[in-house]
Amino acid sequence: MLFPVPVRFDITATRLEGGRRQSTQAWSIVDFEIPEFDPDDAPVAVSWKQDFGGALFAYPSSQEAVGPSPRDKPMHVRKIGYQFYRPLMRERSIPEVKVVRHGEDADFLAAGTMLDMLRNFTDTGVFTTVLPGDSNRKRLVRNGGDGLTEFVSIDHHSRDRAVQEIRKRIARFVIVDGLVYERCPEPVVVTFTADTVGEPGRGTFAMVTTDAKQVARADARNEVFQLEDYASALKKVSRSNASRPGKLALSRINESLAPDIDNPESIYQPDVAWMRQVDRLALHVVGWVGEQKASLLSDGLFSGYRNVFTALHMAEGEERFDLFATGFQEVFDASLGTEWEHLAEKAQKAIDLLESRPVALGPLNVGLSPASM
Repeated sequence: MLFPVPVRFDITATRLEGGRRQSTQAWSIVDFEIPEFDPDDAPVAVSWKQDFGGALFAYPSSQEAVGPSPRDKPMHVRKIGYQFYRPLMRERSIPEVKVVRHGEDADFLAAGTMLDMLRNFTDTGVFTTVLPGDSNRKRLVRNGGDGLTEFVSIDHHSRDRAVQEIRKRIARFVIVDGLVYERCPEPVVVTFTADTVGEPGRGTFAMVTTDAKQVARADARNEVFQLEDYASALKKVSRSNASRPGKLALSRINESLAPDIDNPESIYQPDVAWMRQVDRLALHVVGWVGEQKASLLSDGLFSGYRNVFTALHMAEGEERFDLFATGFQEVFDASLGTEWEHLAEKAQKAIDLLESRPVALGPLNVGLSPASM
């Protein structure tokens, strides 16, 4: 989909209407394309209701940590290949893209709405360029959107560089089902504690987010869980809220915040999510053992490390999982009762997952991205 974007650039030249050579600024309308994807090619990996039961957070840091969300639509993240994408937001009542906090009247940004904003010079949306003033808008109408046509004897201009900078910025955006999405980190569950205005008061919440760092700015004691380990996050908030006056209301809120994984092909479905858990445990073991001096490793631990490392780089399937099982068992046997007991704990978790796995799996593309390895 093409978007006509006003681009400001520097130029040194002489204007057509005469006058001395000057260094000034000019504008052009340049078409930029954002790729469109069919919803079937960009499935929803997870959705959730970012609904806190009408409770408003007392401090801006908490409002920004939670972020904006529509009142009547679930938040969601789509997956294209190994990349995740979240919908962009806009202020529902005004034609601008400015929402940043929970509690603001937000809606998803539609591609058609952003196109109207550009045509009406009300907001440049994801392109984040400067809007031209009235006189420059009249010039753009007069020159057909090409600011260079108003000059002769052009010494130099920066339009090409400005266009390239915008193209770099918008490379992270796509359009799916009429909405604009931005590439984002993989969604996780974050537990954080915050104060609300009125009921339920102070409480701990478990919320799906793609910006765990923003939550950390509001609560340094936050804890991050993977989506497939949501049950652990819920147990944590239940313990934290057990003695609070508003525990019943907090329980209802946290139940409403639960992730919804209704897409049968989602990587977070229980029948495939265990593979990602095994991958993460493998990455932990490989990362930790790989940092140790070889002279400190026993033969069994080195053999386990080698097998786990090899399995990490194999295609999904029974052969890979069998090698994982062998490697993790070696790590467990070599670490149990030693100063590296924490490796035995990780290995045992992986062994339990592997022993309870579905059988006869063919090649699947559900693991962690190669970049994370």
